[in-house]
Amino acid sequence: CQEGFLGEYCQHRDPCEKNRCQNGGTCVAQAMLGKATCRCALGFTGEDCQYSTTHPCFVSHPCLNGGTCHVLSRDAYECTCQVGFTGKLCQWTDACLSHPCANGSTCTTVANQFSCKCLAGFTGQKCETDVNECEIPGQCQHGGTCLNLPGSYQCQCPQGFTGQHCDSPYVPCAPSPCVNGGTCRQTGDFTFECNCLPVCSDDHVLWEKSRSPLLYENSSFSLVLLLPGFEGSTCERNIDDCPNHKCQNGGVCVDGVNTYNCRCPPQWTGMCSVVSQPVWGMDWYPEAGCY
Repeated sequence: CQEGFLGEYCQHRDPCEKNRCQNGGTCVAQAMLGKATCRCALGFTGEDCQYSTTHPCFVSHPCLNGGTCHVLSRDAYECTCQVGFTGKLCQWTDACLSHPCANGSTCTTVANQFSCKCLAGFTGQKCETDVNECEIPGQCQHGGTCLNLPGSYQCQCPQGFTGQHCDSPYVPCAPSPCVNGGTCRQTGDFTFECNCLPVCSDDHVLWEKSRSPLLYENSSFSLVLLLPGFEGSTCERNIDDCPNHKCQNGGVCVDGVNTYNCRCPPQWTGMCSVVSQPVWGMDWYPEAGCY
């Protein structure tokens, strides 16, 4: 073969053509063509014979407790420690391994000791002690009552005041406490009422299984009497539409907002049963949903 080629038909490039072996190392082509290794000269080691055998990693083996020494340069190295050890030479037991720091704090190993950095609201060597913010004078204003909580506190304000420290005048509906589209209506100096918004509106229809909807009909459209999709004093709670709607053939009812769906086995659809299309005015409708 010409120089640089190997094989029965000289069809393979010689992996040693570009000799990467340093410090007098000899490149040796492997039986698997395309692969090569370096046979290093006395006093050198490494994949490319790039390290001196007098390097600390190979002479003094500085990494302790099973740590692995990695050569960085001619004299520099770093140790990768086994689990449970730390330090430049893996010489220290990792004091954080036992998770001594409480309440979400951060553990740092310092020599053979640990140090905990506490979250706000906690103190102590292991952040185990809750700070009682209610001991701070004037925490709650205008006669508010301070309630200490883990890592925090809450002011229970007297009528007419609001805010973290009861420092703001309370005006119902400003801002509105109603969520999920609910409308706030002030009913007194310090009281309000939330009207929860129905999900379907205009000419949409709410189909409900096992209920007879009240239909209003004229020549152009039909409506169903709508139920709100949320409940609670601030419309914060989604009404569960599943209790009275059981899916068949192993289907699982999945609650939605003012609707529900059946998660069916592969061979079923709809209510997980063979059903007909809904008909206007019927007392039973096979699926729930806004259309």
